[in-house]
Amino acid sequence: MSNPVREVLPFLGFWRGPTVLWADVAAGLTVGMVLVPQAMAYAALVGMPPETGLYAASFACMVGAAFGRCAQVNTGPVAMTSLLSFAALAPLADPGSSNYLALAAVLAVMVGVLRIGIGLVRGTALVALISQPVLAGFTAAAGLTIAATQVPKFFQLPKQSDNPIFNVLIMVSKVGESHWPSLLMGVGTLLLMIAFKRWLPRLPGLLISMVIATLISWFIDFPSLGGHVVGDLPSGLPPFSLPVQGWNLWVELLPGAFLVSIIGLLEVMTVTTAAERKTGRSTSLDGEIVGQGMASLCAGFNSGFPVSGSLSRSSLNMLAGAQTGLSSVVSGLVVVLTLLVLTPLLEPIPYPALAAAIVMAVSALFRPQDILSAWRVRKVDGILGGLTLLGTVLAAPDMVVGMALGVGASIAVYLFRAMRPRVILLSRDEDGRWSNIGDHPEEALQDGALVFRVDSRLSFLNARLTIERIKAHLLSHPEGVNCILNASPINDIDATGAMVLKEFLKLVRDRNGTLVLADTKAPIREMLENHPDLKRLRYAPTVEEAVKLLQAMEKKT
Repeated sequence: MSNPVREVLPFLGFWRGPTVLWADVAAGLTVGMVLVPQAMAYAALVGMPPETGLYAASFACMVGAAFGRCAQVNTGPVAMTSLLSFAALAPLADPGSSNYLALAAVLAVMVGVLRIGIGLVRGTALVALISQPVLAGFTAAAGLTIAATQVPKFFQLPKQSDNPIFNVLIMVSKVGESHWPSLLMGVGTLLLMIAFKRWLPRLPGLLISMVIATLISWFIDFPSLGGHVVGDLPSGLPPFSLPVQGWNLWVELLPGAFLVSIIGLLEVMTVTTAAERKTGRSTSLDGEIVGQGMASLCAGFNSGFPVSGSLSRSSLNMLAGAQTGLSSVVSGLVVVLTLLVLTPLLEPIPYPALAAAIVMAVSALFRPQDILSAWRVRKVDGILGGLTLLGTVLAAPDMVVGMALGVGASIAVYLFRAMRPRVILLSRDEDGRWSNIGDHPEEALQDGALVFRVDSRLSFLNARLTIERIKAHLLSHPEGVNCILNASPINDIDATGAMVLKEFLKLVRDRNGTLVLADTKAPIREMLENHPDLKRLRYAPTVEEAVKLLQAMEKKT
């Protein structure tokens, strides 16, 4: 019998026994120690003060666990959502200003409402609008762009270009003018993280590297050398904020909020899929996205910014043995404890080290091999991925343009293919199977009938070309030829598609022939039988049976 308390409060791991309780507490402590520096780093990525990252990570992490459906998902600030939030906010206010912080809270609330709505109406099917090659291109571009927004903190040079990639390229050309202590701190921290990942992958390399960088910063008095550190952080619980702005700003934020919601949905889908493979338990994506929406609402009311499910922290959560959402509650409590009593320990953290943490975290996003794989399957898919990557990089930081370009191009390619149906003639091969005659038109009538196959749905998109191609084949043969349409590939038909069959039937009858539909799906046949002009269509279960039916009709005449 199911436990009603466990059903309503899935994050309470102690209901499953002390072993599960301890596993969740241990996993939560491990992830919480990684969450603190990551949250601060991602706040900088949004253009917010570091403490707002802790605000966004604290109670939102717990709320995501309480309302979500996947016990291993850790919710909080993540790289992609943070960058997209910056892209949505930067055109409307100066990063770091009081107005900017207020708009970030509004954006978090909008994202929360959109995600809750998507989940409640089971709208996660929206991800179907984004093809895998487009997503691969966008993700690779996002990885490059996110890294490029952080690398300038190594050089500590004035901004050279609005485009992050161009900005880094110009700074590299001026490396001699860099602030060398910052460059050494950033590059050294990054190399240390890479070393941990390469040779000591089981250790929390990010956390250890950040501790070492902070100790060095404190020991050498990094600010006295001109380096930038986190500095004074306000202690205490996240301040409650009521995101209120004019309707015009809500409207301007809507496209960015929608993109953040959809990309966050893809992130959550990736995380839950990984958790399903690990645990063998299925998860409702719609239910999980509702939980993510509640978490983002919480972050907005806590003076934070939009949050989402983190793949890296969720993976660490699973590796550490998390069984229920209690682990994320513990992670949130670690952040709350940090805000209450540990903020003085965070003040010496050097900004170049935080930048290195982001660069390391997003390095896994840059996977051009996914675009190459798509190219090998179908070249146009590889082109779509490459186009999305290039468009997103060139449009950065306005990444909405790159995603819109990729989605628009993929839809255009789909429509172009849908408008060009494949209409072929079949003949019986040596093994008795019906296959494409290819370049052997003399084989088309070997069974006394023209056998057609239309490899697509029949709709208004392809109606004109379909009937033109059928007519071209038909007119190349003498009158009196019977025709068979192998309808097995046709899984949908609209009113315009029905007109194609009506015209096909008329063409055949005008030429003193008979048309038979073979292997027609039941719903399609039912629709055609309801059409007043197609009630007298003849049907056969297979092409072979259609040939026999026509031969029997000829014998009778």
